[in-house]
Amino acid sequence: MTLTQMTYFDAVCKYKNVTKAAEALFVSRSAVSRALKELEAEWNLVLFKRSRTGVELTEDGEKIREMFSEFNRAYSTLKKSILDTKRTAGRTELHIGITTTTGSRFFPDFFPGFKKIHPEIRLSIREHPIYECMEALTSGDCDFFITPHINKEVGQADYLEKKLLYDSEMVFCVSSDHPLAKDKTISISQLKGIDRASLLTPLTFDIIGETFLGSLLDCDDDDEIILKTSQQELIHKAIASNFVTAFLPLDMVQGWENVSSISLDPVSHNSVYMVWNKNASYSDACSFFIEYIRHYDFSIL
Repeated sequence: MTLTQMTYFDAVCKYKNVTKAAEALFVSRSAVSRALKELEAEWNLVLFKRSRTGVELTEDGEKIREMFSEFNRAYSTLKKSILDTKRTAGRTELHIGITTTTGSRFFPDFFPGFKKIHPEIRLSIREHPIYECMEALTSGDCDFFITPHINKEVGQADYLEKKLLYDSEMVFCVSSDHPLAKDKTISISQLKGIDRASLLTPLTFDIIGETFLGSLLDCDDDDEIILKTSQQELIHKAIASNFVTAFLPLDMVQGWENVSSISLDPVSHNSVYMVWNKNASYSDACSFFIEYIRHYDFSIL
């Protein structure tokens, strides 16, 4: 039994569907199915009743879920206690969580700027999947998390402080040689049937009328998406070679060679947030960083 298996099991319990659980975790369906089979083999139990529409916990599965819940509560409490002790002992290290789409935007100014003001504080910056945001903050693995996506669970957590850092306009990106490259604006309805690339990392979009742009752009069974990756450089090369098009934040693609950015009509925005646990026992280093965040001019990013 591993923490990964427990995480996958819990996601399937939540979504009652292996495919949806895999999508929420940003892993393959086979990885989730394999974890469930390993758990069932270890406990010699059937955990789920499977059907065409999804899965339901068996009676034994309910017992395993309750056991896992108790273990997670005890584990989180112990880990938080240990980390809080370290914080109050004058810790001078900060753990910052970033995602694949946000990290590069905070260099060369944001993080180096803080380091210049507080050279005594060591920054530990690590990439995390978006779905780990709440767990990383509540467990103490991260002091702060920079994310372009606030899901319902994170958004409704009273103990999490959320600060909007900046908005970036969403644009439609094509090769400079693409027939649409000279257009200044474009509507969603004009883009049907055009091969596209999509980021594995979900983005937060404005609501346009009664349609949620994100559901159109990140639909897994959309035949128009022929490339899905978290590698920005791969998407850049694929667009520049006229292989695909893509919807991306303007701040991400500015400076990309052989790529043209077309504004959407109506305009849509991608929002980037800093999230932290306001109930944690913070050291002076954390307080300094929060103060730095509140006074930083994000328009220079």
